[in-house]
Amino acid sequence: MTSSNGEWSVPQVVRQGTYRWFTLAYFLDELCNAVWLVTLGWIIAGTHSDWASAGILLATGVPLAFVLILCSNWVDRHTSRKVALITLALRAVVMIAWIVVVHTGAAPFATVAAIGALIGVISGVHEPAMTTYPIALLPADGQASAVVVERGTQRLSQAVGGIVAGYLLGQGGISAPAVAGAVAVVVALGILFQLSHIATPQTDASNLATHAASSDSTTSEALPDPAPAVSAVASSSDAAPVRRIKGGFDFVRAHPVLSRTLFVQAAITVAMAVVLLVTLPFRARQDGWSGQQYGATITAFGIGMTIATLVGFALQSRPERTRLVLACAMATVSGLCVVTLGVVSNWTTDLVVMAALGLSLGPAGPFLSGYLRSVTAKADDEGGEAISGRVTAVMILATDALEPLGFVVGIALAAFCPVAVPTVLMGGACTLVALWALGHVVHAPLQRPVGTERAV
Repeated sequence: MTSSNGEWSVPQVVRQGTYRWFTLAYFLDELCNAVWLVTLGWIIAGTHSDWASAGILLATGVPLAFVLILCSNWVDRHTSRKVALITLALRAVVMIAWIVVVHTGAAPFATVAAIGALIGVISGVHEPAMTTYPIALLPADGQASAVVVERGTQRLSQAVGGIVAGYLLGQGGISAPAVAGAVAVVVALGILFQLSHIATPQTDASNLATHAASSDSTTSEALPDPAPAVSAVASSSDAAPVRRIKGGFDFVRAHPVLSRTLFVQAAITVAMAVVLLVTLPFRARQDGWSGQQYGATITAFGIGMTIATLVGFALQSRPERTRLVLACAMATVSGLCVVTLGVVSNWTTDLVVMAALGLSLGPAGPFLSGYLRSVTAKADDEGGEAISGRVTAVMILATDALEPLGFVVGIALAAFCPVAVPTVLMGGACTLVALWALGHVVHAPLQRPVGTERAV
């Protein structure tokens, strides 16, 4: 059933056969990510050098940000289906190489950093491709609900990944998780390969404008106008890399809501980087957690997010403003949970707080990201050069690429004071940013007024 605002409902989205197959591939891809991150956190927890740990994460994050800037328009110039297939194949090669490294015993920090750098380079292109892939499978009115489905899938993969990685780390060290991650990504690659040979009801992001212009007016339905035309925002495909991604920044900056909510996503990312990559590994090292205990905290977080995302399914039919207000409110609660995690320190309490943190973050991320993708998908539909890849790259810069910054800030503070200090500071900052955005989203127009386009 379509919601009252014309958007597709979650059941409508899930009924699309090709999208269901994509969701399975996405689950396996994210499962590989989850297993890798838990393994990386365990490696960090086992090192006696905080700066060596920082080097490993910087080796992953800096290439990610660099590639996002240089290649921000690849998904706009090429089909996301093709880009995702190629990058997933490269990721499979790297994960198989990681198995070889682990089984030969040649896994010093320099090697781990090199593997992380390769994963970061690939992710800089792969993440925008996978994020915009559903634009080829669903109409613009289905994108917001699709993000809820994908985030639910991602949360489930994180929960399963935490359980699997925690158990395998406790049984056989890092070798078994390496194999599990590689198997997941190879199966995902097979699914995407099959999807690449199946015709889809929508054109890809790079061809949506041409499709809209050439479609018969009797068979195509005009879409609502959520944002102005992007021709003045999108830079030419042969422009310099920084100029290309500047089109994405200008689009976000001129939008009355995205210009605030993106800061919320960035604040959440930095706070969660401190929690997952500084607070928990430090606690594991200082308190002598087992691999199962460490994995259980990640699992509690993932289960909390999964449950909350399922609740978000029922809320997807609510008006757009209601969803955005709820997202900012829950981000505020998330910041308070991070503060609590810093103040109270024992494994049982950490487990409960991580579950509560997952519950509060569950609806926040899907609603914020869903709004962004809905806006950019409809902007692509309006004609002109596609913008979705570059705007998505900006979002990923504000999320995934900020993780190393959060870690470096956290590790620097933890080097001179208790780990509770960076945890409380980052949680407090997240709370304040979310409250600032909440006060604006309550009254701000959800559409950018026509005529306010920024030239690039």
